[in-house]
Amino acid sequence: MSCSLPGPSHVTRFDPQPDVILSGRVNALYEHYRPQLLSYLWSYVPGVDTITTLFRLKSHVSSGEANLTLFVIKPSGEVLGTYQGKATFRESFNPTKGVPPGARLNRALSEAVQQIQRQIVRDAQLRKVASR
Repeated sequence: MSCSLPGPSHVTRFDPQPDVILSGRVNALYEHYRPQLLSYLWSYVPGVDTITTLFRLKSHVSSGEANLTLFVIKPSGEVLGTYQGKATFRESFNPTKGVPPGARLNRALSEAVQQIQRQIVRDAQLRKVASR
Protein backbone atom coordinates (compact mmCIF):
# COMPACT_ATOMS: atom_id res chain seq x y z
CA MET A 1 0.00 0.00 0.00
CA SER A 2 1.24 3.47 -0.69
CA CYS A 3 -0.04 6.96 -0.16
CA SER A 4 1.08 10.35 -1.27
CA LEU A 5 1.77 12.71 1.59
CA PRO A 6 0.46 15.25 2.49
CA GLY A 7 -3.24 14.74 2.14
CA PRO A 8 -4.85 11.41 2.92
CA SER A 9 -7.40 11.96 0.17
CA HIS A 10 -5.78 9.51 -2.23
CA VAL A 11 -4.73 6.01 -1.12
CA THR A 12 -4.11 3.21 -3.59
CA ARG A 13 -2.76 -0.33 -3.34
CA PHE A 14 -0.01 0.48 -5.83
CA ASP A 15 1.69 3.71 -6.76
CA PRO A 16 4.68 3.57 -9.14
CA GLN A 17 6.37 6.49 -7.31
CA PRO A 18 5.23 6.40 -3.67
CA ASP A 19 6.35 8.92 -1.08
CA VAL A 20 6.29 6.21 1.59
CA ILE A 21 5.49 2.51 1.76
CA LEU A 22 3.56 0.93 4.62
CA SER A 23 4.51 -2.60 5.56
CA GLY A 24 3.61 -4.60 8.60
CA ARG A 25 3.82 -7.79 10.55
CA VAL A 26 1.32 -9.59 12.76
CA ASN A 27 3.37 -10.82 15.72
CA ALA A 28 0.44 -12.41 17.55
CA LEU A 29 -3.30 -12.61 16.98
CA TYR A 30 -5.14 -15.25 19.00
CA GLU A 31 -7.96 -15.94 21.42
CA HIS A 32 -8.49 -18.89 23.76
CA TYR A 33 -12.20 -19.29 24.54
CA ARG A 34 -12.95 -22.06 27.02
CA PRO A 35 -14.93 -23.14 30.08
CA GLN A 36 -13.25 -22.37 33.39
CA LEU A 37 -11.86 -25.44 35.11
CA LEU A 38 -14.17 -25.14 38.11
CA SER A 39 -17.21 -24.78 35.84
CA TYR A 40 -16.06 -27.77 33.81
CA LEU A 41 -15.84 -29.92 36.93
CA TRP A 42 -19.16 -28.61 38.19
CA SER A 43 -20.86 -29.59 34.94
CA TYR A 44 -21.03 -33.14 36.29
CA VAL A 45 -23.03 -32.03 39.36
CA PRO A 46 -26.83 -32.11 38.91
CA GLY A 47 -28.45 -28.65 39.15
CA VAL A 48 -25.22 -26.71 38.73
CA ASP A 49 -26.77 -24.52 36.02
CA THR A 50 -29.28 -23.21 38.56
CA ILE A 51 -26.53 -22.54 41.12
CA THR A 52 -24.32 -20.63 38.66
CA THR A 53 -27.30 -18.57 37.52
CA LEU A 54 -28.41 -17.72 41.07
CA PHE A 55 -24.93 -16.69 42.21
CA ARG A 56 -24.00 -15.14 38.84
CA LEU A 57 -20.83 -17.21 38.61
CA LYS A 58 -18.81 -16.80 35.44
CA SER A 59 -18.61 -20.11 33.59
CA HIS A 60 -16.18 -19.31 30.76
CA VAL A 61 -12.91 -17.46 30.26
CA SER A 62 -11.45 -15.84 27.17
CA SER A 63 -7.86 -14.68 26.87
CA GLY A 64 -5.78 -13.52 23.97
CA GLU A 65 -3.51 -11.00 22.34
CA ALA A 66 -3.23 -8.74 19.31
CA ASN A 67 0.33 -7.61 18.61
CA LEU A 68 1.15 -5.71 15.40
CA THR A 69 4.18 -3.92 13.97
CA LEU A 70 3.92 -1.32 11.19
CA PHE A 71 6.90 0.00 9.22
CA VAL A 72 6.89 3.27 7.27
CA ILE A 73 9.61 2.98 4.60
CA LYS A 74 10.98 5.34 1.94
CA PRO A 75 11.08 3.94 -1.62
CA SER A 76 14.88 3.74 -1.18
CA GLY A 77 14.37 1.19 1.61
CA GLU A 78 15.19 3.54 4.48
CA VAL A 79 12.92 2.91 7.45
CA LEU A 80 11.31 6.16 8.60
CA GLY A 81 9.54 4.65 11.56
CA THR A 82 8.57 1.45 13.32
CA TYR A 83 5.35 1.44 15.30
CA GLN A 84 4.00 -1.29 17.55
CA GLY A 85 0.57 -1.85 19.02
CA LYS A 86 -0.23 -4.51 21.57
CA ALA A 87 -3.36 -5.39 23.52
CA THR A 88 -4.03 -8.39 25.72
CA PHE A 89 -7.17 -9.50 27.50
CA ARG A 90 -8.45 -12.06 29.97
CA GLU A 91 -12.14 -12.01 30.89
CA SER A 92 -14.43 -14.33 32.79
CA PHE A 93 -18.02 -14.33 31.55
CA ASN A 94 -21.19 -16.26 30.86
CA PRO A 95 -21.66 -16.99 27.14
CA THR A 96 -24.36 -14.95 25.42
CA LYS A 97 -25.32 -14.38 21.83
CA GLY A 98 -24.62 -10.66 22.35
CA VAL A 99 -20.86 -11.21 22.76
CA PRO A 100 -19.81 -14.14 20.54
CA PRO A 101 -16.35 -15.72 20.42
CA GLY A 102 -13.98 -13.35 18.61
CA ALA A 103 -15.60 -10.12 19.83
CA ARG A 104 -12.95 -9.64 22.52
CA LEU A 105 -10.18 -10.33 20.00
CA ASN A 106 -11.68 -7.75 17.61
CA ARG A 107 -11.65 -5.20 20.44
CA ALA A 108 -7.97 -5.98 21.19
CA LEU A 109 -7.09 -5.68 17.49
CA SER A 110 -8.81 -2.29 17.30
CA GLU A 111 -6.92 -1.14 20.39
CA ALA A 112 -3.56 -2.20 18.90
CA VAL A 113 -4.32 -0.36 15.63
CA GLN A 114 -5.31 2.78 17.57
CA GLN A 115 -2.00 2.66 19.46
CA ILE A 116 -0.15 2.58 16.13
CA GLN A 117 -2.25 5.46 14.76
CA ARG A 118 -1.44 7.61 17.81
CA GLN A 119 2.28 6.89 17.44
CA ILE A 120 2.24 7.86 13.76
CA VAL A 121 0.38 11.11 14.46
CA ARG A 122 2.91 12.07 17.16
CA ASP A 123 6.00 11.22 15.07
CA ALA A 124 7.77 14.53 14.32
CA GLN A 125 10.11 12.93 11.74
CA LEU A 126 7.17 11.63 9.73
CA ARG A 127 5.58 15.12 9.81
CA LYS A 128 8.78 16.53 8.28
CA VAL A 129 8.53 14.05 5.40
CA ALA A 130 4.85 14.91 4.95
CA SER A 131 5.55 18.64 4.76
CA ARG A 132 8.00 18.30 1.85
